Amino acid sequence: MPIADPTRAAAFDLLTAVLDRHRPLEEALDALPAMDARDRAAGHRLAAAVLRRMGSLDAALEPFLKKAPPIPVRHVLRLGAAGLLLLETPPHAAVATAVALARSRGLVPFGPLVNAVLRRVAA
Repeated sequence: MPIADPTRAAAFDLLTAVLDRHRPLEEALDALPAMDARDRAAGHRLAAAVLRRMGSLDAALEPFLKKAPPIPVRHVLRLGAAGLLLLETPPHAAVATAVALARSRGLVPFGPLVNAVLRRVAA
């Protein structure tokens, strides 16, 4: 099973805690496993960007989705789109890390969807 980079893994865990389990962001941040402080800070920045601009990110993704993906896949797509549109991550890196994140979280069947949607967002 591929391992997602620690920044995206932390951001995914933060989004899951905040959006799915209704935890405050700071509480979710405190609950993250031990990791390099730089990865933790970058994951926090990425998750916070998604939470602040979720409506805009969803609007950017929507034209490329025929139907609503499962919630964890939507989180992966939001993280990838935030990298592309808000944090100026190079397109190849944003797409590759999002696909790796999907795979590492057991969402292997959705890897091609994540790849295709984010490539279109990047175009």
